[in-house]
Amino acid sequence: MNSFEIKTLLFIGIIVAVVLVIKFLSPSKENKLPYVLKTSWLTKGETKILEGIAEAGYFPFPKVRILDFVKYEYGRKIPIQYLSQVSSRSVDFLVCDTETFSPVAIVMCSPNDFVKRLSEKLGIPFIVIQKNTSPEEAKRIVLAEIQGEKNE
Repeated sequence: MNSFEIKTLLFIGIIVAVVLVIKFLSPSKENKLPYVLKTSWLTKGETKILEGIAEAGYFPFPKVRILDFVKYEYGRKIPIQYLSQVSSRSVDFLVCDTETFSPVAIVMCSPNDFVKRLSEKLGIPFIVIQKNTSPEEAKRIVLAEIQGEKNE
């Protein structure tokens, strides 16, 4: 075999290998996605807090990304140093008015200094409610914090 034949066979071999890799690694109709639906996307403790917030007369949005309810105050484009502070963060519950859906408080299941500072900047209460709190106690805490803000 001369070098041209060897190069040709090598080239054909590489093409066949690439086609086989693409065929076996690409998803097909027969390949199913490796996901299943969770029976509940909230823990039992989070569910109790959600019930308490709802009983207090507010709409609790669970697990909300911060970027979904804040905007950069100095224009449309967020500088990377500020974007990195909020891009992957979320709050446990964004508590909203039932008529306007305007945020009225942030609830976290554990203290978070950044979210606390953010809520102060936004002018809404930052509330910490532990996951083992009963719905009745969560309702009492939310009402006290939100109504306390309105009365001040």
